[in-house]
Amino acid sequence: MQKVNIAAFNWINEAEMARIFLENNDIEVEIVDSQIVAANPLLANAVGGIKLTVDKLHAEKAIGLL
Repeated sequence: MQKVNIAAFNWINEAEMARIFLENNDIEVEIVDSQIVAANPLLANAVGGIKLTVDKLHAEKAIGLL
């Protein structure tokens, strides 16, 4: 399946709350770039933040829920 980014966050706790919410609504979510931002928070803007990715088939539903 093709993955698409649906949201980006500067803080891991925000990304985790969104991930848990979407998973409770039966949408599989992957968090990308959290390790980079955790190692150096100043790089959050450089990498585009901590991103939530979902399967392309579920992207519209996920965006609507957020």
